[in-house]
Amino acid sequence: MGTQDGNGQREDNDLPFNGPTEWYPYHCLACDCKMWVEDIIVDAFPPDGPGKCPIVCCPECGRDFVMDIEKETLMSETDPN
Repeated sequence: MGTQDGNGQREDNDLPFNGPTEWYPYHCLACDCKMWVEDIIVDAFPPDGPGKCPIVCCPECGRDFVMDIEKETLMSETDPN
């Protein structure tokens, strides 16, 4: 549900987001885990790792999970994992 301007038109900032999101290639420094991490996760943490992306916990072993700076990001509307 969005707001309308004086002419009955929806304001652009009230439209739901339905486009593709950016996915970042991540890998674990301790195990072989590799996966794409969605931009909403990357943007939620301070940029303290490679490629100015956050270091997060590996979903497999809990160690450092960092962006693979040798690969490019991916735009996708669905989870590429």
